[in-house]
Amino acid sequence: MSPLLIGAAGIAALLVLILAQVPVGIAMIIVGVVGYALQAGWAPALTILASEPSGLLASVDLATVPLFLLMGTFASAAGFSAAGGTLKSLIPPSIVMILYCIVSRTFIFDLFVAAVVPALLAIALNLAAIWVVVRLDPSVAPLGERAAVQERRAALKGAAPALVLMAAVFGGLYSGIFTVNEAASVAAVLSLAFAVARGRLDRASLFRGLRESASATAMIYLIIIGASIFTYTMTLARVPEALIGAIGGLAMPAIAIVAILLVAYLILGAVFDEIAAMLITLPFVLPIIEKLGYDAVWWGIINVVVVELGMIIPPIGIIVFVLHGLAPHIALRTIYRGVLPFIVADLVLLALLTLVPDIALALPRALRA
Repeated sequence: MSPLLIGAAGIAALLVLILAQVPVGIAMIIVGVVGYALQAGWAPALTILASEPSGLLASVDLATVPLFLLMGTFASAAGFSAAGGTLKSLIPPSIVMILYCIVSRTFIFDLFVAAVVPALLAIALNLAAIWVVVRLDPSVAPLGERAAVQERRAALKGAAPALVLMAAVFGGLYSGIFTVNEAASVAAVLSLAFAVARGRLDRASLFRGLRESASATAMIYLIIIGASIFTYTMTLARVPEALIGAIGGLAMPAIAIVAILLVAYLILGAVFDEIAAMLITLPFVLPIIEKLGYDAVWWGIINVVVVELGMIIPPIGIIVFVLHGLAPHIALRTIYRGVLPFIVADLVLLALLTLVPDIALALPRALRA
């Protein structure tokens, strides 16, 4: 059986299991172990089933995941939490970026640094989208009364703990005072301290938060373990090399191949959640990207943007359906019309990052120089 057929069979089996409502992590473990056994026998396959999880559970980098999840839990309890929509995964500390780095064996700090300029650009483009919408139809954002000085001071005082948390974590991380792991620890401890100080954390909410964080951590670890075993099997079958050879024979410029991959990711993002879409495809796609001469750090930023964008783009858009579920009285057509300016803004961001990789790579290079 050729490597390309093995890869196609593996993906097909994975999709069948996922459609049968088998959790993504378990589906990847099943396909990975069975695929490995068919190539090398059951004894080596079962050895991989033991060695890969133990190696990942001992990973220091992966330890940042539960710490940042705890930060989110305590920050929410302290009253610091809103939602960032598709921007959330582009702003550190991003679980999606951490997982990308672990699977791609890229330095987490490099990706966090590379995300700074794209995140600022994304904010600017979204603000521009809001400005255009309001200019075209001022009724969507009517002017309110000017807030009194006392109200503004009260608002600033209320936001001060969140600002201190952000300054401590980001300042320590980007100044080099903290490693990523230390930043995650500091963030979790500070969030807990603020939640206690504000009187918002009782025993029930503490244990509920710990339980939710543990559940999310277990799910993420399971997906990572599955992705690791699945990747090992595909590598053993030499699927990435076969794909590189097949694509190398195409008379197409590198940018055209990247564009095709981006369209595929937009479709995947509409069907799978962001983590699953990234981890299932990374073993196949990243070797191609690197063979085309692109940087793994740049592709990490692109990956985050395009998969998140797929979650709001019609005709599916998982986030749009979630919003409709929260507010069923608002028609889907209305929600799609409302997110359209932000889809355009994100498409512009994606195009700029694709055509000008230095937007993401200039800052990490400058810091390494």
